[in-house]
Amino acid sequence: MNVDENLERIYSLFFDHIPFTQQQRKNGVQYTLSPQLGNGSIQRVTTYSGLELAYWDCHYDQPNPGRFTCQGQMVELQFAFSGKRYAAIGDVSYCMEEGKGSLNLLSDFAIDYEHGTTERIEALGMGIPVSLFQYALRGMDPAGKLDFEYLRSGAAFRQMIFDNGPYEQHHVHVLLDALRNDDYPPLLLESAALELLQHYMCQLLDRPRLPDGLSRDDLSKVKRAAEVLQHRMTEPPSLLELSRLVGLNDFKLKKGFKACYDTTVYGYLRQIRLQHAMQLLRSGEMNVTGAATAVGYSNMSSFAGQFIRQYGVKPSSVRKLY
Repeated sequence: MNVDENLERIYSLFFDHIPFTQQQRKNGVQYTLSPQLGNGSIQRVTTYSGLELAYWDCHYDQPNPGRFTCQGQMVELQFAFSGKRYAAIGDVSYCMEEGKGSLNLLSDFAIDYEHGTTERIEALGMGIPVSLFQYALRGMDPAGKLDFEYLRSGAAFRQMIFDNGPYEQHHVHVLLDALRNDDYPPLLLESAALELLQHYMCQLLDRPRLPDGLSRDDLSKVKRAAEVLQHRMTEPPSLLELSRLVGLNDFKLKKGFKACYDTTVYGYLRQIRLQHAMQLLRSGEMNVTGAATAVGYSNMSSFAGQFIRQYGVKPSSVRKLY
């Protein structure tokens, strides 16, 4: 197994010092919270390439402040689904709130932390070996300017916060489904994790050339247009209405969607509709008709045809496969 021993050591030290009991699972370790503090567990998996995946699903009945000190370097992606987690590293304090995520760079750090006690804490952490992070950076920046040391700028802790839209949430939940399932093929689990890592590294760190004729303000309006489609996927605006809503003419809007999402405006709408439908079907929340209607389809044949072209399976077969 190609494991970064430093990262594995950091994760093992952290979990060894908190009040959880350990139980070996087929594809990792389950840590169960002490009944004196609350209820819930953490699923931890170490992948072949050395990624450390930890899914938290806990409810604390009382405050549990703690301090963790470690010599070493690490990179971590964090996603907060519910509840609040408070932390301070040096003179930097932060709170991870529902719907937020972050890419964190740490080196020789001491962290003081506490979890909220009023609601369920559900979160996902992905530890990334620094060597793998450096390898991914080289693919994004052939000139070699971007690296771990350059990005953290000498600080013990550097954090980049991001929001999770429906597109990102879909891919995060694909990974969560894999983590919860002991029989999920390990290579597919790793593939889902690496795809997620690549997406967020590009989103946060890549500096693409602006398309001809578009300014950074124009691209910001394109992003807002995508958010409008995400929130109005069942009753989407027309192209001209969408242009008016974000203050960008339809020519630039179409050009911006091609540059940002490599598809048309309504190609993007189709993608997010199908992704949300897939999530509903995989979770068992709805049948095919319910999922199609929930994302804005009234024609079941059209929905089934587009779903098959996107995923290669019938929507009625999703629960059997997953």
